[in-house]
Amino acid sequence: MINFQIFYLVFLGVAAAAISVLILLFFNSKKDSKRKEIELNNKIKDLEKRGRLTLEYLSIAAHQLRAPLASMKWALELLVQKENSDENKQKLSEILKFNENLAVIINDLLSVSKMEAGALSIKLQPANFENLILEEITILKPHADFKGIEITFQKDEEIKEIMLDPKIFSEAFKNILDNAITYAPKDSKVRVFSDKKENEYVISVHNDGPAIDGQEQSKIFTKFYRGEAAKELRPEGSGLGLFIAKSAIEAMGGKIWFQSPAHENIGAIFYISVPIASIDSRNQYIGFGNQ
Repeated sequence: MINFQIFYLVFLGVAAAAISVLILLFFNSKKDSKRKEIELNNKIKDLEKRGRLTLEYLSIAAHQLRAPLASMKWALELLVQKENSDENKQKLSEILKFNENLAVIINDLLSVSKMEAGALSIKLQPANFENLILEEITILKPHADFKGIEITFQKDEEIKEIMLDPKIFSEAFKNILDNAITYAPKDSKVRVFSDKKENEYVISVHNDGPAIDGQEQSKIFTKFYRGEAAKELRPEGSGLGLFIAKSAIEAMGGKIWFQSPAHENIGAIFYISVPIASIDSRNQYIGFGNQ
């Protein structure tokens, strides 16, 4: 009996000690977890601050570069027109193309800096939806012709005027169409469709070729992201076009998304939806600081 009582007391002592150790470990673990959470949040805030500062510096630099780039473009165009040597004309044309690509990147940086600062102005007004689409197709036709690509446009019925920001929509649509042409195979087709749904118009842009890699699909609309195909086909790109297009279209109450069915001979189908319902046409200032 005595031995049992001693054993029982020892057991209780060991159990109490074990429980004390477990409680101590639990609270230490919570403290350590809380400390790590605070450290992680601080690191995230620091990275966000650095990102904002970087965009601010880039925006300042972009503003400073716009004027000289515009002057250079004017001078280069003049030299191309006056140059008699085909070889020199070709070299000047290449420099002019580089100038234009740099101007696009600078405009993208300025757009993102406005979004991050919450100062992008969305001006909703009645606009002829069909005309905006046809204008951008016309602008990008030389790009398509260079690759032997035919652009077709098919609408299911007459498209009426709707409330949107013409400039924002046109930039977004041009970006989607330009991408479709860039990544389409030579001598193929890029098909544009307009479908009227119950409360929206949906524009879809189809191209042929290989599907978008599955690992890249979730990153397509990420700021500064560029897939392997993009780096190869357009090394001078900024990785901002799709991010800007998606953010701006969503600010107007629309949506952008895509499908890339690997089992079909379709590279990708990008969609832009725009609400038909009447929208307040007052200027709207939309912020994107949390994106």
